Amino acid sequence: MAIFHLTAKIISRGKGQSAIAAAAYRSGERLRDEQAGEQKFYQTRAERIQFTDIMAPSGAPEWAHDRNQLWNEAERAEKRKDAQLAREIEISLPHELTPEQRVWLVKDFAREAFVRRGYAVDLAIHAPDKEGDERNHHAHLMVTMRTLGPDGFALKKDPSMNKREQLTEWRGQWAHLANRHLERHGFASRIDHRSLEAQGIEREAGVHVGYAANEMTQRGAQSDRMDALKQVMARNDIRVEIKAIDGEVRELERLAAKAEELARELDERRRTEEQARADKGLDWTDRGGMVAQQQAALRSLRRAAAEKARVIPGESKTPKQQPEPMRFSFTPMTGTATPANFAESFSPPASKQPEPDKSPPCGAVPAEKQAEHKAAQEKTTKERVFTRDIGDGDRARDRDHDQEGGRGGRGRTR
Repeated sequence: MAIFHLTAKIISRGKGQSAIAAAAYRSGERLRDEQAGEQKFYQTRAERIQFTDIMAPSGAPEWAHDRNQLWNEAERAEKRKDAQLAREIEISLPHELTPEQRVWLVKDFAREAFVRRGYAVDLAIHAPDKEGDERNHHAHLMVTMRTLGPDGFALKKDPSMNKREQLTEWRGQWAHLANRHLERHGFASRIDHRSLEAQGIEREAGVHVGYAANEMTQRGAQSDRMDALKQVMARNDIRVEIKAIDGEVRELERLAAKAEELARELDERRRTEEQARADKGLDWTDRGGMVAQQQAALRSLRRAAAEKARVIPGESKTPKQQPEPMRFSFTPMTGTATPANFAESFSPPASKQPEPDKSPPCGAVPAEKQAEHKAAQEKTTKERVFTRDIGDGDRARDRDHDQEGGRGGRGRTR
């Protein structure tokens, strides 16, 4: 994403600097210092220069568009040995833009900030170093310290140009123009000229390393600026981790508050339902109790229906006693089998004899024939018992014979 960087500094004769040397270094051209009789040229930096231009206000002399004459005249206009010769503005360009779009952006800024106020601007756009960050597109703007008119440089300087408020204004102008160009060309990234504190960002500002420190780092040498930058980056990483942890804690607190609110709502709903049930006279307090009560009522209805099905109109509610089933005992025969002892051996025990049917007769029997009818019933019962005993005796005798045949080696073939 695009980053904001704009710095301003003064090229001063009191620091041993030369406006002609600075212009030759930034433009990549060969310039001649007429006062010192020296030529200034920097071949190694010329390869990185993508675009250069001189922008002068309307009505400026013709020589204002010639780089060599412009800065020689600027040097001659300053008489003091510690005079301020030029002002340099260094800005970082959005890497999202194309080279042509960056040129338009730089020209717009130079025109708005300086040319319309009467200053000449010598601008140069540099490409990133081959071994550096490929996004480091930047521009150098050398601005004259005096305004230019038809007669040349003005006799007096404007002291307001050196105030901090003016620098803040330039920074705001650059951020506004850069964001407008990014938006015009369809990019969502934006830059902000305000400090991180003013933006509400809890991050420490980085340290500008510069090309000299980068070259030292590439050679393996130690650089104070690079060390300071690494320390700042480490502290910012710690801040990011702390911020992430704080965010997780706030999220947990939000979820806990929401859970507590839901619990209160459920408790309020439960109390409302209990009050409604109490008003209706219900004795259950929850869904489980309601289901249990319904099941108990259903069982009661089923029992009542079953009792009603067993009771016959006109009879007692007590179920009729069922007769005890007949049981028979087997006594082995001894001696010769005769019809008398055969029937006696297989007759049921006296205690197990079936009781005569004492139920009332099905039809109306005259009193004089009741004894005869009873005797006939007893005879029929005895015949049935005798026939059943004979069948059981035959099966028992066959079983005994088979067992004896197995022991003696002879058996009856079935």
